[in-house]
Amino acid sequence: MSLTDEESELKKRGYSLGTLIGEGSYAKVKSAHSEKNQKRVAVKIINKKRAPKDFREKFLPRELAIHVKLEHPNIVRCFDLMEFHNKVTLMPHTSSKKFPRKTSMLAELKKL
Repeated sequence: MSLTDEESELKKRGYSLGTLIGEGSYAKVKSAHSEKNQKRVAVKIINKKRAPKDFREKFLPRELAIHVKLEHPNIVRCFDLMEFHNKVTLMPHTSSKKFPRKTSMLAELKKL
């Protein structure tokens, strides 16, 4: 079984991709394991080729700039950010629990 470009690149950087948690039109979220932190993480992979121009030029840069600075107990913290092969990858949080399979973030937030 061969690795995709994103799996290969993330492996080089110490992340092993796992199962798909959810996906949208131009992004997907997968579970992964961080070798550096020895924890499970959620990986948000945004495909810039599929994203609309206004998203790429306005929303995405703003989201990335804000996300890496946020520190609040009720907001998931981003601890790593990478860009490669026309994709932006965010590692928004670590978790010791198992990730639910293909569940929406809204459904998860409603549980809080």
